[in-house]
Amino acid sequence: MSMNSDTAANMSYSSNGSGIGMAANHIVGGLSVWTSYSSSSFENDQTYTGVRLDSNQYDASASSMTLGLDKRFGNLLIGLAYTGFDSDIDTTVNGGSIQTEGETLGVYFGLDTGALNISAGAGTGEYEIDTKRRDLGSLNTIKADDITADVTYYHLNVSGTLNRGKLSFSPRVAYRNFDLDLPAFTDIVPDDSNTMVDFAAAGNQSTNVSGATTDVNVSGKTYSSDMTEAGLSIALSTNGKLTPYVDFSYVTEDTTGAAYQTERTTDGTAADLGASNPDGYITYGGGFILNLSNKVNGYLDIKETTSREDYSETTISGSLKLRF
Repeated sequence: MSMNSDTAANMSYSSNGSGIGMAANHIVGGLSVWTSYSSSSFENDQTYTGVRLDSNQYDASASSMTLGLDKRFGNLLIGLAYTGFDSDIDTTVNGGSIQTEGETLGVYFGLDTGALNISAGAGTGEYEIDTKRRDLGSLNTIKADDITADVTYYHLNVSGTLNRGKLSFSPRVAYRNFDLDLPAFTDIVPDDSNTMVDFAAAGNQSTNVSGATTDVNVSGKTYSSDMTEAGLSIALSTNGKLTPYVDFSYVTEDTTGAAYQTERTTDGTAADLGASNPDGYITYGGGFILNLSNKVNGYLDIKETTSREDYSETTISGSLKLRF
């Protein structure tokens, strides 16, 4: 579980699921404290040419801050991790947005068997979600605020390290699960100030239709994501304060797919464009481990997500460990 000077151990409890491990550093009674920060920008670039054409194209960003507290018992490490999270997704077709902020609290453990490092954890929390979108008829804003969703997660990671000269190779396999239980909520639809003449009302062209509207009831749903990862990190020992490394992985993903609401009328195209769904993807990137002294350690990591349908992502994360 230690952050060695010559290896990228991939034993992190940070929010992005990869990175550098944390070890007990004896603040009080053998306890350690660590923190990590992650920031991502991601987008869906699915085809979009007009407001009557389906697309789940969006631009988005997310960030998270994790604080951990753990204690070592021999070759076993047990700890608690608290994470604060926020995201902002802007949808292109209807000028909408989904804003999320929340927190989770979890437990984790790590076991160093010598040949292998094993880590696992689980947690739960809540996300507060606000949504809004533009009505494509009246151009009024439809919104729903303070939707509280329950979140649960768990993960398992197994890795090992093989040293060859100044190079260290750290293969890993990992499994991650994330469930978000979204309750039923109501989209508030403002009244349309426009009025229309009802030509079908017994020929009486003076009969107007009011701009009164009906709010939209959205049923609850549980969204689930299962990801299985195989990856490899290669680090170069420089016998200095910086240890550079590169990282590659392939992830198979089974996530609840996107879906549109039932349309009242069909689009003016031969076929509607189905929402792009998550699938397997590749990540690549790297960074460096910082060893300023035996009391100050950390890392900086940059990763790209590619080979996923209509989707790309860049994630920058870092962490700091202080020994007292």
